[in-house]
Amino acid sequence: MSAHERLALDLTVFAIVVAAANPAITGITLHEWLGIVLVVPALVHLVVNWEWVTRATAAFIGRIRTVAKVNLIVDAGLFVAVVGVTLSGFLVIPGLAASLGLQASTSWHVVHLVSSDLTVAFTLTHFALHWKWVATVVRRMIAPPSMPPVRVPTAVRAASVTPSAATSPTTLDRR
Repeated sequence: MSAHERLALDLTVFAIVVAAANPAITGITLHEWLGIVLVVPALVHLVVNWEWVTRATAAFIGRIRTVAKVNLIVDAGLFVAVVGVTLSGFLVIPGLAASLGLQASTSWHVVHLVSSDLTVAFTLTHFALHWKWVATVVRRMIAPPSMPPVRVPTAVRAASVTPSAATSPTTLDRR
């Protein structure tokens, strides 16, 4: 998957999380649908980044940079929060809970609210940790690719730097 495609996926997940985070604005029905829809791009994001997750987890104790450790901890927290908000979200929908033979209880609402707040906090932290990558990909999308530098032989560079008598400012002024 290209960097542009990954950025589009990441921004989609981010936008859905932000939109779903406030059911007072979206309405409860759209909030529920956004929560259901979020499962797919979130899983795709996890699959696309799974190699990094396994490498970082294996190297966590060893010689891994502190930034990568923080990133892994934030990602693990985000994963747990997303699972919590998703499962509790399904359980607070009265019709869905009843169809599963469960009863929507107040405790699931509390779990849903706490895990929702944690999801937003971890998502914003995750985005902040990857801000340089996002900015780099966006800059590459906006700016045309630059030409590779042309290698100029040393003799030509030396001649162009050293002014000759014919091109010096005092010579040109006297003409």
